[in-house]
Amino acid sequence: MRQRFWGWLDDRSGIQAMLHALLYERLPRKIGWLHVLGSGALFLFTVQVLTGMLLAMNYVPSTSEAYESVQYITKEVPFGKIVRGFHYWGASLMVIVVVLHMLRVFVMGAYKKPRELTWLVGVMLFVLTLGFAFTGYLLPYDQKAYWATKVGVSFVGYVPFIGEHLKHILYGGEELGAPTLTRFYAIHVLLLPLLTIPLIAIHLMLMRRKGEMPPGAEADEESHVEKPITFYPHQLLKDLVFAGVLLILLFLLPFVWGVHTEPPADPTDTTYLPRPEWYFLPLFQLEKVQIGKVVLFGGARVWLGTVLIPALFVLLLFALPFLDRSPSRRPRRRLPMLLGAGVLLALTVWLGIEAKVETDRERAHLAKGSDTPRFTGLAAVGQRLVMDRCLRCHRVDGQGSRKAPEFVRLAPGESSPWTKDQLVLYLVNPKETHPNTVMPTAKELGLTSLDQLEAVAEYLLHYKPIPRKRGTSSSSYHLE
Repeated sequence: MRQRFWGWLDDRSGIQAMLHALLYERLPRKIGWLHVLGSGALFLFTVQVLTGMLLAMNYVPSTSEAYESVQYITKEVPFGKIVRGFHYWGASLMVIVVVLHMLRVFVMGAYKKPRELTWLVGVMLFVLTLGFAFTGYLLPYDQKAYWATKVGVSFVGYVPFIGEHLKHILYGGEELGAPTLTRFYAIHVLLLPLLTIPLIAIHLMLMRRKGEMPPGAEADEESHVEKPITFYPHQLLKDLVFAGVLLILLFLLPFVWGVHTEPPADPTDTTYLPRPEWYFLPLFQLEKVQIGKVVLFGGARVWLGTVLIPALFVLLLFALPFLDRSPSRRPRRRLPMLLGAGVLLALTVWLGIEAKVETDRERAHLAKGSDTPRFTGLAAVGQRLVMDRCLRCHRVDGQGSRKAPEFVRLAPGESSPWTKDQLVLYLVNPKETHPNTVMPTAKELGLTSLDQLEAVAEYLLHYKPIPRKRGTSSSSYHLE
């Protein structure tokens, strides 16, 4: 009966020939453990799709219910904690495995002729992987999700001419809110999978068409390389072992380190220190790099480091097969190319470590002072007014815009000899003191009473920035 059914199915579908072509593809002898990374990335993507579907059954993409629905999944849904742990850590593992896979292809020169198109599709999949990561971490709608997304989107806002329009498209309005969450959810679960799944199929088809590149073989030698082994059982066994290792990690990581959860998103919280996920920390740190006293990507130039440089890097990846005209694939004959990639990788890792160290320092500083209010009395009133009226242009402790200078300490005898009365007069009419300033008047900011002006001045006099490590910059300026 079984044979009759199999014969009927094969006659209608040709499945036996397809499986034979899939499982018994001939491979070069040196294909081995380094070649499991691509299948590992595919395995992790499958895990993300399956766990994402399970999470979506109970997730509510609204600002009022998103956080509670995630808590419900974690605490009430059977196996919900495991499913969320898989999805949370699967995102990080997928970024790591995809990057390692691309590095393996780069070092072995497998992006060269005749596999240029396979490389180009792989770069697209790399970009989509980062897109999944960026759109996904807003969905829990906790403090980190809200503020990290706000920081990430704010970088886009500084792109000349089109920045504000791009930010409006991502937000779905003027500020991060309900339309943003719905938009990110739709991109994460509909648009990105719709683009990714066909590209994966094309990537696999192209890989099968040209075959695995024999390690160490030049282009003119490839046709003469023997292929004595088959995908099954030799390489398939290695792929399954690596998938098993990844599966064990997906079980262990949530058990050992848990799933990071913070309080619900609070747009009015002026004390939260926003930081993106670890894989975007190098970009975040790039805005603080300085040479001497010159901040390379500070202020309105922040888009150069956080938008333009990543865009140029992706374009470089696309152009790599056509820029690298050297016929050799062997690493020892491509040392300048490999050295340049090594320097870039080391710089990226260094930026990420610097960002982590600085973040831990700043959070420790905030925690030390968390038992007592940072500002009291009139200064606390001024703080609330500044957070409400001034962050559209100014930046305070990592929050707000970069259109105007970041706040610095203005206490007499410190950064600048300002008094309370001088600050009040400056706020009333900034142009009277500095004719070239574009700062609006107090009336235009909605500061209509003397009490409000004195409160803001009191806050400015008591304000101290969170200490930063020497060698980094807060992109701050003094009032002149």
